[in-house]
Amino acid sequence: MATNTSIGYIEDGVFTWNIYNSMWSSFNTPYAYTVYKWTAIVLLLIIFEVILMFGPIVGIIVVYATNIFLWINDFLVLFNKGYTNKDGYDADRKICMNYSTFISSVWHGHEMFGRENIPDGPAIFYLYHGAVAYDAGYIYSKIQSAQERRLFCIGHKKEVNVWGFRRIHKATNVFTPSREEVIDLLKDGWQLYVYPGGLEESKVSDCNYRVYIPNNRKGIAHIVKSITDIKIIHKNVKLE
Repeated sequence: MATNTSIGYIEDGVFTWNIYNSMWSSFNTPYAYTVYKWTAIVLLLIIFEVILMFGPIVGIIVVYATNIFLWINDFLVLFNKGYTNKDGYDADRKICMNYSTFISSVWHGHEMFGRENIPDGPAIFYLYHGAVAYDAGYIYSKIQSAQERRLFCIGHKKEVNVWGFRRIHKATNVFTPSREEVIDLLKDGWQLYVYPGGLEESKVSDCNYRVYIPNNRKGIAHIVKSITDIKIIHKNVKLE
């Protein structure tokens, strides 16, 4: 059986097909190739937009997932008579620490250098408030777990009371103390980490700016006179 094959034309003893005169000929034109190209580009853009859209959603889910583990601990406290309130609180703190350490390694590859510079007594850590302050939880968990430091953070009143975060903030000692309360905690050996620029700091594009403290809020400036202050340098915090 003779077989003759050429571009656009297929012929043998049984079957003959000229693609240019068939119903599929419209798929083999320059216009069709243009449609294929732009269809692929549009699909890639849609996929990219979906990824960008779900990125913040995934970040929120990761943060709120901590509450699931805290609720599980609540059931353990409820049904285990050997647990006390203190045990439950310590468990909450350890849950937040371990979860934050795990996320910092898996998601961001976060590393902290200079642990040897942390003093034994009271101290104030100054941090840069990125667009999303994941680094606060990372630093808290790593200092707290490695050296059993007693840390607390000054948070904004509105942020501390956000639904879903109150339990986490309570476990990690994030609250809005007065100047006198801060002094008392520092005298007891606690250490403080704070964002001097607050939430306003997260709106700028980088750290090349002067810190603006609104409404003459200079409480930390008065406290730091007799306390060791430590500046923490961040790299790539905006990539969070």
